[in-house]
Amino acid sequence: MSKKKSPSNSNIIPDSNTVESDSTLESDINLHQSSEVNIPDIRAKSNLIILTAIASVVFIISSIIVASISRGSKDCEPGKRKELGVFCVGDNSIINSRISRGDRTLFPEINNIFRDKGIQAFQQGNYQEATTLFQQAVKANRYDPEVLIYYNNSLARQQGSPLTLAVVVPLGKSTITDTAKEILRGVAQTQNQFNKNKGLNGRLLEIVIANDSNTEKAKEVAQELIKDSSILGVIGHISSDATKMALPEYEKAKLAVISPTSTSILLNNPVFFRAVSSDESAGKKLAEYTYKSLKLKKAVIFANPTNSYSNSIREIFTNQFEKLGGEVVHKPLIDVTTPTFDAEKEVAKSVYGDKAEAALLFPDTQSTEIALNVAKEITKINETLRTQNPPRRELKMLGGDNLYQGEILTIGGKNVEGLIIAVPWFRETSQAQFFAKKSDKQWGGAISWRTATSFDATQALIKALSNNPSRSTVLEGLANVSLSPNETSGYPLQFTPERERDGQSILLQIKQGQFTMIPNN
Repeated sequence: MSKKKSPSNSNIIPDSNTVESDSTLESDINLHQSSEVNIPDIRAKSNLIILTAIASVVFIISSIIVASISRGSKDCEPGKRKELGVFCVGDNSIINSRISRGDRTLFPEINNIFRDKGIQAFQQGNYQEATTLFQQAVKANRYDPEVLIYYNNSLARQQGSPLTLAVVVPLGKSTITDTAKEILRGVAQTQNQFNKNKGLNGRLLEIVIANDSNTEKAKEVAQELIKDSSILGVIGHISSDATKMALPEYEKAKLAVISPTSTSILLNNPVFFRAVSSDESAGKKLAEYTYKSLKLKKAVIFANPTNSYSNSIREIFTNQFEKLGGEVVHKPLIDVTTPTFDAEKEVAKSVYGDKAEAALLFPDTQSTEIALNVAKEITKINETLRTQNPPRRELKMLGGDNLYQGEILTIGGKNVEGLIIAVPWFRETSQAQFFAKKSDKQWGGAISWRTATSFDATQALIKALSNNPSRSTVLEGLANVSLSPNETSGYPLQFTPERERDGQSILLQIKQGQFTMIPNN
C-alpha cells in the first residue's frame, strides 16, 4: 500500500475566518509600534539562518564527494556497488539479494556458523580470514556445494585477478531447491578441481551464484549479471522457459551462455550452447522405441502446451512417431494444467475411447505432481485391463528427463513401476561409472544427470578461457571446444555448428523402485 503524501504549503487553503486583509494587517502594525517589533529585521534573520543551513549542507556533501573521489579508483567491496561513479553504497535491492560471490547465503535454511562468519569476513574484503572460515564450513558440511564455491572464491580473491563465471539456479520450492543443489555440485566440483591445479597462469576461478526462481526473475537476473563486466560466461538457466526469457539480454551483451539442463529445440541464439542433448534426441528415441520395440501404434500425450520443454519434446515425438506410421490420439496433447483437468477421466477416455496403447508424460517442472497423478490412474486402469477376458494390452508409460529424479521414485512408488524415460546421462553406463563413483564420494550419495552435465558445462567454459580472456574470446572459443571423456562426466563433448552437443539419449525403466538401463537401446 502506498503512503499518502502530505500536501505542500502551496496547496493549503486557509479558512476564511482566519484570513486577514492587507488593511487590517497595516492597522495592526500601527497599533503596536510601541512594542518595537521590526518585521524586516525578523525576515532578514530568518533568511540568514536558511542560508547558513544551506551552506552547511553543501559543505557536507562536497566533503563526501571529495573523499569518495579520492578512493574512486578502488573497487567496491562485495555486497556494495558504485553510485554516481564514486560512492560505494550497500545494495539492498531485491534483485541483488539473488546474487552472491560469498557475501550472502542463498540457502538460509542450512545452518553453518562457519559459513556465516566467512560471509562476514568476505563482505569486509578480508579474504584470508574468509578462506579459513569457509574451509571450516566445508568440513562442517562437506556435502554443501555453496560453501565449497565460496571457499574457492575466497582463494581466488586472495590470489587476485580471478577468472569469473556465473551459474544461474532456481531456488524456492523444496524440489526446485534440490535441483539447484544438483547443478551447483557439478559447478563446485569443476571449480575445485581447476583451482587445485593452480588455475590458468596463476589465476583461479570464481563462481557467481544467481537465483532466478525458475523464470520469474530470469530476465532481471540476466541484466544484473551483464552489468558485471568481470563475468566471462554463464552456466544456466535450468528450464527452457527461463533460458528463453534471458537469452535476448545475453545476446545484447555478447555474453556466452551454456545450459546443462535446457533441452527445448526452440532455443536458438548465437550466444547459446548446450551441454546436454536436446529434445531432438530424446523425442526421437522415445518414438522409435514405442513403435519399433514395443510395437505400439497409438499414443496419447499429457503435457503443458505453454511450456517450452513440454511443447518441444511433444513436437519431436509426434513428428517421428507419425513418420514411422504411428498415430497420436487426442492430438496435439491433453493439457494437464487446465483447472478442469481430471486425470481419472482423461486416462479412461484415452484407453476406452481413443484406444491409446502408450501414454507419454511430458510435464514441465511445475507440473510433475500432476504427471504422478496421471501415472496413478494409469496403474489403476492397467489392473482392470489385466483382469478382462481376454486380457487387454496395458497402457505403457513413457516420459522425458524431467521425470528422472529421486522424488519420482519415492513419491510415485508402485504407480511409476515400468515407466520408461529418455535421459542424457546415466551413472551405470561404462562411460559414466568412473565419474559417478568419484562424484558420489565427494557428495556423499548418488549424483544426478544434472550434476554431470553441469560439470561438463563448466569444463567447456574453462576450456574456452585464454591467457587474456574476454567475453568475445570465450564466445569464440566455445565453438571450438573439444573435451575428451576423461575431461568430462564420461562422454566426449564438442559442439555442432548449431552449438548443440553431439550425443544420444539413453533409455531407462523403473524396475523394483530403481532406474535401470534398457539393454541395447
